[in-house]
Amino acid sequence: MGQVLQFSRRDKTFDAETTAVLISAYEKATAAIEKSGQPCIMHEVAARRIIAMASKGERNPDRLCAAALATVAKSAPQRPRPPIRLSPALVVVDATDRRWSDRPSDLVAD
Repeated sequence: MGQVLQFSRRDKTFDAETTAVLISAYEKATAAIEKSGQPCIMHEVAARRIIAMASKGERNPDRLCAAALATVAKSAPQRPRPPIRLSPALVVVDATDRRWSDRPSDLVAD
């Protein structure tokens, strides 16, 4: 079941039909977020995106959900990839991960 989040929307409200569309999009988005293992804080990110798009006139629940999930994907904390040890002397690491040293002998996580 979806959670209710309070948002201040000065003199703007959604009608009952639009609210049902927003709830549908939100429930689909939160189910996908939970299935992906993202933290629950991402539910609020999804809700804010759904409301922002609906405020601009979008009423398709699939598009609202897709936009919310795209925003969550951009906002979610990225997990660093662990090193891959191909042999005792050969290790593949993500070069963009700052946790690893330049020297293979120093490949130790912080």
